[in-house]
Amino acid sequence: MFFRLYMGIAISIVLIVGFTFSVGENYLYKTNAEAFLRDAHLYLEKYSFTSQSATGLYNDLQQQRKIHSYTVELELLSQWDGSPPCKDCTEVSRIDGSSIYESEQYYTSVMTIPGSGEHLVFSKDKNYFAYTTPWFQTTSVLFLLSLVCGIIPIFIFAIYLPTRQLQHQSQEFLATQTLFGDGNFSKRADSDVPNPVGSVAKNFNRMADEIESRLVQSQVFAQAIPHEVRTPLSRIQLVSDLIRMKNPSIDPKLLDDIDMYIEDINTLTEDIIKLSRLTSKESSFYEARKTELELVSFVGTRLNALPHGIIAVECDFVDEAAIICDHTMARLVVDNLIKNALKYAHNKVLVSIQKQGCEIRMSVEDNGPGIPPERRDEIFVPFSRLDKSRTSQTGGFGLGLAITDAAAKRSGWHIEVGESRYSGAQFTFLIPCRNERSDAPQVPVATGC
Repeated sequence: MFFRLYMGIAISIVLIVGFTFSVGENYLYKTNAEAFLRDAHLYLEKYSFTSQSATGLYNDLQQQRKIHSYTVELELLSQWDGSPPCKDCTEVSRIDGSSIYESEQYYTSVMTIPGSGEHLVFSKDKNYFAYTTPWFQTTSVLFLLSLVCGIIPIFIFAIYLPTRQLQHQSQEFLATQTLFGDGNFSKRADSDVPNPVGSVAKNFNRMADEIESRLVQSQVFAQAIPHEVRTPLSRIQLVSDLIRMKNPSIDPKLLDDIDMYIEDINTLTEDIIKLSRLTSKESSFYEARKTELELVSFVGTRLNALPHGIIAVECDFVDEAAIICDHTMARLVVDNLIKNALKYAHNKVLVSIQKQGCEIRMSVEDNGPGIPPERRDEIFVPFSRLDKSRTSQTGGFGLGLAITDAAAKRSGWHIEVGESRYSGAQFTFLIPCRNERSDAPQVPVATGC
């Protein structure tokens, strides 16, 4: 934006200088023309003044009809019909009824001699000033230099400096906005600056205060509610166990259902706490502790640890894919993506790890119902449900992918959602490869698929 502004200012300055120079040139030309006519009338007066003398300009012109003196040429015409007095000259100006003609070498004017039918032709060499004045001291050059030297300071103090200050203030505001967008919700813009940045900064700070307040409230709520729920859940679990021991005649299936509901609520509360800590920038619970990890072996181990049921899991791995990451974040991302695929697949899941330049591409695909393109952004929203096929039959509370997305962002990974080769869902994320000279400690993991 400011580049275009600077270019516009520069172009405007050039146009102003050009326009002013053009106007100045016309003014200087008119001034020179007036000076030329004054010289012509001086010679006319001198001619008339010496008419009664035996010597002088009058006598010389009467005898010679045409005389030349360095830069001036005078000629008497007995008759003149108003046409240009020379073959190669044209009329270029007219001041107070007197015409000025220009030829290749002279400026010329014709004046009527009072009391006589004759006319005096006055011509002056155009290059007179070039002979007597260096080019850098000519009127036009001095005028242009004065104009430029006058405009540059005005431009610097009146236009460039305020614009540069506005650019600096805008850049600081954008940097603050970026930090706030990255999760530093305590960051505020400097509002003690002139408008318009000052008013924008004040409005931004008011908005930031409101957002931070609401986020703090939501985080307190998200962390407090699960803890408050655990106490009555523990009591319900205790009562269920006591009933099971003291009243064996009660249908065990009812008690098993109670235990299952308690386990579901416990899982929900744990996921809420986990998501709250992951999305809180100020939480140190999931502070990244990055070490070297062999992704192929790690994913194989996680696949072996998760129950597959009747789902056939295929693997397409490269020989080696070492990365630097936090193992807890990696486990959250990998486990939740694989669980999600196993949950919605009809009978097949494909996990692939491939190298692409300096990045590692991991994809998890299934042959389930898939995710419509227009709703792929919704799946990372907590408690989101797309349709009935992904509710009662599959269970869950809609927090798994939200946790996955939060953990991936903590690791600097970006997850993409697309359609798999089996017409189901495909989740893909890119991970930077390990630096070959990295000194990060390597943690061995078991291999498997």
